[in-house]
Amino acid sequence: MPSASAVIGPLKAAVLRHRTRRVAPSAMRTADWAGVPEAIRSRAFLSAGVEDARTLDAMLDMIDRHLAMDTTSGPAVTKASFLRDMRRLLGAEGKGDSNSLTDLGSRRRLALIFDMNVAEARGYADYLRDMTGPGIEVYPAQELVRVHDSAVPRDWEARWEEVGAPFFGGRMIALKASPVWAAISRFDRPWPPFDFNSGMGLLDISREESERLGLLRRGERAPRAVVPDFNDGVELDAAHLSESALDRLRSQLGDLVDIADGKIRMAPQSAGARASSPASEGGLA
Repeated sequence: MPSASAVIGPLKAAVLRHRTRRVAPSAMRTADWAGVPEAIRSRAFLSAGVEDARTLDAMLDMIDRHLAMDTTSGPAVTKASFLRDMRRLLGAEGKGDSNSLTDLGSRRRLALIFDMNVAEARGYADYLRDMTGPGIEVYPAQELVRVHDSAVPRDWEARWEEVGAPFFGGRMIALKASPVWAAISRFDRPWPPFDFNSGMGLLDISREESERLGLLRRGERAPRAVVPDFNDGVELDAAHLSESALDRLRSQLGDLVDIADGKIRMAPQSAGARASSPASEGGLA
């Protein structure tokens, strides 16, 4: 039986994945979240230091409507309307803008939240299309390239070298199913964005060039990675973690997870948990 993503298509699957994420209010900062297992982070909607569930729920709802091009609740959500409506909700509208990433009401911080979530959803859709569609046989590899300038460019060549990935004439190329993509990612995911405000993207590499570079033998079938089903629950082995580490996770993640019997489980979201969000009440449209 084909997977749900194969039936509804990669873009719709990405929208559904975003829609089913759980809001995760927490005082945890970015460095703290980095220590949380990726399987949980992928299913959580969060922003560093944001403890108000209604604020996160409003963000999730508007970004969901933007991705789905949903106009049933009013005009389409754009980046400009997201910034305006979130600043209104946060009481920052009509006030000065700090332009600080630590200020949730600043346009710079809100723009980062919007851009990262939209780019992540689209990156997942592209990854899903590659792993489930026939196109991977035509373009089985990809190259990490700069697609736009960054204010402070990172040393991606050094990051590539750190994970032991080979260069091809100075180019950073690997099969699409290679573990190198998750290894270079700040978020442990094999699709872009690979870091905050990254100017890096991916360029398809043809089968002919992939074979010439020695990534595939002539006529060899292109490998495909197993795409996680985000509708499934999460159960992780916690046997390797100390009791103090488990206590820290309990205090940090609250009711987002259940930790018992040597397992970390994503707690089910209560029915109607998002029904009272400001966005669903029409307060932000």
